[in-house]
Formats: sequence, C-alpha cells, structure tokens
Amino acid sequence: MSEMLANPHCPVVAVKTYLTKQNKQCQALWQKPKNHKAMKLGPAEDVWYCNAMPGMHRLENLLCEMSKKAGLVTIYTSHCLRANSVTFLKASRLENVRAKSVTGHKSNSAIESFHKCPTLSNVRLAKE
Repeated sequence: MSEMLANPHCPVVAVKTYLTKQNKQCQALWQKPKNHKAMKLGPAEDVWYCNAMPGMHRLENLLCEMSKKAGLVTIYTSHCLRANSVTFLKASRLENVRAKSVTGHKSNSAIESFHKCPTLSNVRLAKE
C-alpha cells in the first residue's frame, strides 16, 4: 500500500484514521462499528467502534461485499487472500513453519497445495 499525498482516498490516511478511532478497551484489530444509524459519527468523534469484534460471518463476507460494491469482475473472498498469501510467502522461499504462522494453516500439505498454484513469475516465464 502506498501513500497518495493530497488524495482524500489515500489508503495510508484511511488506516491511520481507523486506528485512531478504535475503542481502546478492545484489543482486536477489527472492531464492531457503533450503530452509525442511531448516532452521527463525524471526524470530531473520538471512538467509532464498540468494545467488541465483529461476528465471524461479517468478516468472512466483507471482502466479497467490497468486491461487488467496487464493481470488480472477480469477486474476491477471504480464502483468496489466504491462498495468495501462501503463494507469495512460498515464492519468497519462506519455510512452511513460518508461512503457517502467518496464514493459520495447520498442515504442511495445505501449504504445499497452495504453493503448487501458479505465481506471477511463473506466468511471466511461460509467456517468454
């Protein structure tokens, strides 16, 4: 993610804002938003989130919803991120035990099955 200076949609500014508006009593990175319909949350509001994590299904469906709202041709899922993470980590020659600690996979066979998927460098080599 790179910073886009003077752009109101800068991802770095968005992440920094998110982190400053979190509920300090909740240790989770992803936090359940306050009921935005019941109260108006503006930039001056100190806390935008509850002392709770969002539900598991909410997080699982978030990327899919974002893909649809953005009008993407491919609808991405949390599984896509996990699979791409393994592919990237293994292409970087990271050991299975370390890749598993990042992705949460339990077995080496799960890591190896993703590693056999094509990578960007493999695609480039095949075209040349």
